[in-house]
Amino acid sequence: MLTGSVKNIDNAAAVGSGYFSSIPTKVGYCPIQDYSLNYEIHGNESKDKILLVMGLLSSMAGWASIINYFNDNLPVDNRGIGKSTCGSFARYTTKGMANDIKCVLEHAGWIKERSGGFISLELAYLLPSRFKSMTLLVTAAKFRKPPKYHWHTEKQLLKYRPGHNIIETFIEICFSDNEFLNDVNEEGITNKEALTKQLEGIAGNHRPNIYTIFGQSAALRTHNVEDSRLQEIGKLIPDIVVIGAEEDKLIDPDSSRHLAKYLDCKSVIVPGKGHAIIMEGRNETIKEMLEIFQRGNKQWL
Repeated sequence: MLTGSVKNIDNAAAVGSGYFSSIPTKVGYCPIQDYSLNYEIHGNESKDKILLVMGLLSSMAGWASIINYFNDNLPVDNRGIGKSTCGSFARYTTKGMANDIKCVLEHAGWIKERSGGFISLELAYLLPSRFKSMTLLVTAAKFRKPPKYHWHTEKQLLKYRPGHNIIETFIEICFSDNEFLNDVNEEGITNKEALTKQLEGIAGNHRPNIYTIFGQSAALRTHNVEDSRLQEIGKLIPDIVVIGAEEDKLIDPDSSRHLAKYLDCKSVIVPGKGHAIIMEGRNETIKEMLEIFQRGNKQWL
């Protein structure tokens, strides 16, 4: 069920004014206990659908660089992020956040059961029969510090205080130190300038509160999908691809290799790219996703 079709990607490389231009066909709020999750549906809701789940402290806006190239997708703001509320203080876990997404899928009418990579693994374990295929981007079976880890940078990213330039910190930690940010796009400005401009409203208007910051950080550090469960997921989902980034400062690319080993699936480690692979390595990411969607559709015909 969670697969999809794609649009032409010939002009997908540049970071330009159309980066956040996708308009949803439906916006929904799914009530769960004392909080609600915001989600959008893009496309005409055919039988083939794509679920887009972001990772640590990132809103659905992070998917905007590829939403325009895929039909029938549902991006969602995790608990306490973007336009979703967080409710009362409670422990966050990736299993709990996967159950949140399950409730959203029911609320949107995408599954009948009641009920950004870390959460998707747990969701795949919960609902394996609902997946035609799965793409795991810069994620891991459990958290560990990568060789390029910068703890001081993450502390800056998690700070919640007026005047802190969270966008500059986000760019520092999520992109590689290669030339991408300094490249000039078709509008005559650098990619870094374009990204800064596009992200200003997102960071200013929907900043997570302290409960969400500490809750999601705790979920990150306690996340653990054991090798035996990975093997089970790999047997239950027909087609999986793991995409990592060689210059990732948050997720060790060896974590992607570990995932692929125990899921028994294809692994792609993109050279010269950082954690924000859907922005810095957009073409490579979309092409891999296109291939797995096409394979998934053929297998279910």
